Amino acid sequence: MEEKDEIGRRELFCWIFLGQRRVSAVQLFEYDICPGMSNGRFFDLMDAESLIEGHLAETLCDSWKRFSVEVAEHGTLLDFRMAWADPALCPHGLWSAVANEIISIEFPGHVLLTMKAFPLEYEGRAPIGAPSHAGLLSRQKAMIRYYRQQFGVTPFDGQSGDEGWLYRINEGDREAVTLPSSGLSDL
Repeated sequence: MEEKDEIGRRELFCWIFLGQRRVSAVQLFEYDICPGMSNGRFFDLMDAESLIEGHLAETLCDSWKRFSVEVAEHGTLLDFRMAWADPALCPHGLWSAVANEIISIEFPGHVLLTMKAFPLEYEGRAPIGAPSHAGLLSRQKAMIRYYRQQFGVTPFDGQSGDEGWLYRINEGDREAVTLPSSGLSDL
């Protein structure tokens, strides 16, 4: 894991082949967060890396009063950043089965899995009020249903959940980790 200030970061990108053809891909990021870090510091470090990491940190800081103490001291944060599948070539469920296998083998120490259900085909093309926005919302709801079924994730409360942010506390850590709630941010 690469060390960056108080946050260690590791990226895993995987092409999924069927025979000689690329049919799917997944990308995950693992974060090892220094326990005791304030939400403000955590947000600043993540936001400095990228916009998506800033949004992830904002969601986490809004959901736990002290994310590094309540969650990160129990294990790593695992963000499922991206999945792609060629609908003509990739059998239904293949990429999610592979992703679950990768998660169990490569990231056994994660305490929290996060993902954002956002259809990339709508990126920058469906602002609120545009005719395409209804399509984005419909596609996002379908993705949330699929992710819930395949990964056992739950939408965050409040605006983060409305934006498609999902989470799953690792099974072995459910007793130790407080469930998230919304509106706790002091950023």
